[in-house]
Amino acid sequence: MRPNNIEIGASILSADFCYIGEAVEEAISSNIDFIHVDIMDGKFVESITWGPQTIADIKKNFNVVTDVHLMVEKPEQVLEQYLNAYPDRVSIHPESTYFSRKLLHQIKNSGAEAGIAMKLETPIESVINLLDIVDFVLLLSSEEGFGGNSYSEAIMTSKICKIMNLKKSLNYKLKIQLDGGIKGHNLGVLYEQGVNRFVLGSALYNNDPFKMNYEKIINVL
Repeated sequence: MRPNNIEIGASILSADFCYIGEAVEEAISSNIDFIHVDIMDGKFVESITWGPQTIADIKKNFNVVTDVHLMVEKPEQVLEQYLNAYPDRVSIHPESTYFSRKLLHQIKNSGAEAGIAMKLETPIESVINLLDIVDFVLLLSSEEGFGGNSYSEAIMTSKICKIMNLKKSLNYKLKIQLDGGIKGHNLGVLYEQGVNRFVLGSALYNNDPFKMNYEKIINVL
């Protein structure tokens, strides 16, 4: 049975881009908790995906939590456009800007949850000074930019342990969100390590937006 404090999100990066609406609808009908939208500009990461209108259209057509992951260079130049689409959560990368703290406050002031996201190689120590204001930390647990990459256990075990220790020692209530390589075989183990919010892509969609594997995945908990 699924624990009450766990959240599962569907990453539409792994869906067929010709059927994004259907992919969101199928996720909602499968009781997914949120839709994760990776915004990529072709600079911060190699891929290019969507813009603020995509977020606005999802909000207009579906009653679902939108989790916007800004994987862009200089997010200060575009953040307001995305906030105007009224997302529920927005995460930014400290690797992409000199203004992380200012941008996190801007997100929170808009009414959305603010998150700090980190690439696989980014050390936890580099964001300690931001943990007091964030609602969640998004840890990329595989190579970024494309769906279907493998989970990097050697790196992530240490990172999860470090962030959990900081959370406890500093008495922060932030959530730990994991994105990349999450499958049925490691979901339960990662939950036991302290992760309570997961982004699943290829494990759910299998390149077919009409055949989600949610029940198969969640039954491992």
